[in-house]
Amino acid sequence: MADIDLVYKLIVLRILDRVDFAVSNVQITTFFTEYGYTDYFKAQLALNDVADSSLANVTKSHGNTSYTLSSEGKKTLELFIDRITEDIDSDITSYLNDNELRMKEEQSVVADYFPVEPKGYTVNCKIVNNSTNRTTYEVNCFVPTKEQAEAICNNWKAKYEKMYLEFLDELTS
Repeated sequence: MADIDLVYKLIVLRILDRVDFAVSNVQITTFFTEYGYTDYFKAQLALNDVADSSLANVTKSHGNTSYTLSSEGKKTLELFIDRITEDIDSDITSYLNDNELRMKEEQSVVADYFPVEPKGYTVNCKIVNNSTNRTTYEVNCFVPTKEQAEAICNNWKAKYEKMYLEFLDELTS
């Protein structure tokens, strides 16, 4: 069983090695389940092991966890790359070819909130260009309740494009 667990961790590292952007927990788990490698729970164990071993850099934001390959993860992958079969590597390639644009877009729209004193929350919503890692658009606002902050974060992904285009239109007309 330990050997298959190692392969699951190596799959995570290989996915992270093949992209130039952070990959979400959901995106990695989707690979495992869609291609039938394992179930959700074992995929989560592999992700947790990779994170706990510092093989990936972990970023958490409003219920979303994203991973990038650490230098230690890169070294580990190089040592054990022969454990990833051609079929597994081919599946990773297919998954990334089919989903990379969507995955990048999902990671470029970010929303989070932070408690501030005396009482309330600052909500930060932004669009990040993944290829340059520069912020294209960013808005911050203060709200008095956590529920409002969560609602703004949840709605941002659905409405960011409309808001950005209206903002540009208003300022350029």
